Amino acid sequence: RHPEAQRILSQAFEAQEAIFVTDASARIVRVNHSFSRITGYEPDEAIGQTPRLLKSGRQDAEFYRQMWAQLQTTGHWEGEIENRRKDGEIFSEWLSIAAVRNPAGAVANYVAHFVDISDRKRNEAQLHEARKRAEQASEAKSRFLATMSHEIRTPLNAIVNMNELLLESGLNAEQLRYAETASEAGHNLLAIVNSILDFSKIEAGRLEPRIGPCDPE
Repeated sequence: RHPEAQRILSQAFEAQEAIFVTDASARIVRVNHSFSRITGYEPDEAIGQTPRLLKSGRQDAEFYRQMWAQLQTTGHWEGEIENRRKDGEIFSEWLSIAAVRNPAGAVANYVAHFVDISDRKRNEAQLHEARKRAEQASEAKSRFLATMSHEIRTPLNAIVNMNELLLESGLNAEQLRYAETASEAGHNLLAIVNSILDFSKIEAGRLEPRIGPCDPE
């Protein structure tokens, strides 16, 4: 082998990505340090074995059939797979495999490299769960606001309406002043309750325009 090519190859094998090389029969002939770090298998434990050493059982036979069919057709396969470390822990990885052909065109080796994406998958799952909980909490809050607004508004409407009738019942000056103060407070409170209900409708995406009198001044 050319010394320069050998030096480049050795440096490439020091990558943070796990790398392993197999022969045409898929027997492992070389692994790098990252392979051992991620899988737990030392070189002497992996060399001579096939990649089935890492098989987790999470993928069915059809998955591997399609993988090998693509490798034979295009010479390359890439995708997510779940494998098992030496200690039994299952981990997710992003795996890329390329076929290396000899001058005659026959497959001489397969070169595979992968990265452990377990942490990323866990983070994605946690973010998804957090987003789901936030959406559920927001929906529960909207339901609560809508229910409470309705429960408060119903008796409040009765109070306001009865107070309007009271204002028309021939009260003396002092009584009229008290009733008008109560009427103004009741209408203000009703406006606040309606605003709360509007906010809950905005969050739920169900806000509808409401036509009503307006005093521009």
